[in-house]
Amino acid sequence: ALQGPGPVGGYGRVGLNDVRKLMGRKGEEENFLGGFFVSAAFSGSLREPRLRAALKTDDARLYRLPLEGEGSVGVSSKSVSIDPVNLTWGDGKISGKGLLSPDRVFYDVRVQGLSLNHFFTRPKDPNKVALAGGKLTLTLSGKGKRSDPVLRGSARIMDFFWGNQTDKRATLTGNVFFRRKSLRATLRSTQDRMGATFLVETSRHETEFKDCRISFSQACSAARISAS
Repeated sequence: ALQGPGPVGGYGRVGLNDVRKLMGRKGEEENFLGGFFVSAAFSGSLREPRLRAALKTDDARLYRLPLEGEGSVGVSSKSVSIDPVNLTWGDGKISGKGLLSPDRVFYDVRVQGLSLNHFFTRPKDPNKVALAGGKLTLTLSGKGKRSDPVLRGSARIMDFFWGNQTDKRATLTGNVFFRRKSLRATLRSTQDRMGATFLVETSRHETEFKDCRISFSQACSAARISAS
């Protein structure tokens, strides 16, 4: 629907499956249900157009978890801004904001108390027994020049378990750092040596995995892999 006079505006509903199709994914699936109510206003001139859109969830479910919340996006000829987006996904909270300009980028994403159990169940299991799980708290922030942004983040998973050892739970903590051609990430248990660490570096013709270590018990295995 369109509205006027003044700045041209409109509103309507966008389904999550519509978003999937825009991303190039074919078919429909039960993991994307419901959608968003969207209201938008266009202003400015043909040379300097501006768009402001507000979004609010409408009976949405993403990967079998209810998704509720709202946010807004601004687009101009020179920048794209995401004002604080606040969502409740299952029992977790997600917030984010960001700005993209011709020469700079900034974003900040936070996740608090998101249950991971739902992502480790077999789709055809009627009892939906989780093969792994825990509760995730995550922060990711990036900023800098578009040609060379810097990403930093930290993560914490409470009550993590793996397989049928639901009575043996651990707390995992980790961090991530990315800049141009180098990515370093760690995730370790605070109780024992369970976890993973890896460093990935890329050059013009080669991607090299350095200091790649994975451990699921007191015994630690390590590997160094190079691939072009």
